[in-house]
Amino acid sequence: MALVTVTASGADPRTYELNKPRMVLGRDAAADIRLDNLAVSKQHCEIVKDGEAFIARDLGSSNKTFINGKETQEHRLNNGDEIVIGLFHIKFTGTTTDNSLPKPPPADEGFEPTLQLPPEMIRKKMEEMQREKAAGGMNAARLAAASTVRTPQPAATPQAVSNPTTQSSGGSSMAIIIIAAAIIFVILLNVVISMWYKK
Repeated sequence: MALVTVTASGADPRTYELNKPRMVLGRDAAADIRLDNLAVSKQHCEIVKDGEAFIARDLGSSNKTFINGKETQEHRLNNGDEIVIGLFHIKFTGTTTDNSLPKPPPADEGFEPTLQLPPEMIRKKMEEMQREKAAGGMNAARLAAASTVRTPQPAATPQAVSNPTTQSSGGSSMAIIIIAAAIIFVILLNVVISMWYKK
C-alpha cells in the first residue's frame, strides 16, 4: 500500500491512499487530492501507478513541481520522497525503487532467478581456487627446472658461430701434428733397430 501525507502551515496533515492507477493533485475541486491554494494549478501534477512503483509527473503547472528540493518533470518515487507543490509538502510512503536498474523480465520469458550461495560455500571455493593456482605455479617451476637439467644448451663461442673456417683450420693443425709425431716415431724406431744390429 502506498500513501501520501499532505501538510501545510496552519493545517493538520492529511493522508491519502494511492488506490487508483492515476491520481491528480491540484486546486480543482474534481482533483483526487485537492490542494486549495492559488499557487497551485488546477491540475498541477499526477501520480501514476507503474507496476509496483509510482511515478510523479508535472502537468505543465505554472509554479512547477519540486521533488526532494529539485524541479522535476517526472520522477519514480522512492519511500520518503517529498513533493513540494506551492505551499504544500507531500511525503510519499511506499515501495522503494531503483531508477538505475531495469525491470526484471516477466516470468513467461523464461527468466530464472539467480541462486544465492551461502557465504561459507563461496569462501571455501575461493580458497580451493587459490590452492590450485599456487600448486599450478609450483608444478610449472619444477618442469622448467627439470627441462633445464635434462637438456643443457652448449655454449657456442662467437668465433665458431661467426667464422666456420676456424673449425676446419683447427682440424688441419691436428692432422699435421699427428703426421709429424708418426714420422718422428718411425725415425726413432729406425735408430733403435740400427743400434741393435750393430751390437
